[in-house]
Amino acid sequence: DFVSETVVGALMQVQLATETPIFSVVLTPKDFHEHATHRDFFTQHFVAKGAEAARAVAQTLAAHAALA
Repeated sequence: DFVSETVVGALMQVQLATETPIFSVVLTPKDFHEHATHRDFFTQHFVAKGAEAARAVAQTLAAHAALA
């Protein structure tokens, strides 16, 4: 928790100082075990979450461009 709070806080400071959107996505599996069921589930899960993150970035950049 300490590391993630520090990283997110630092990214926020850079964003505020530069007025540039900064994006950070961390995908970590909870309770992952190395077997086919978990590998398949988390592979699909990370693909879906990665797509969600990409859409959020695209929407944020579009909104940022509209304000410029």
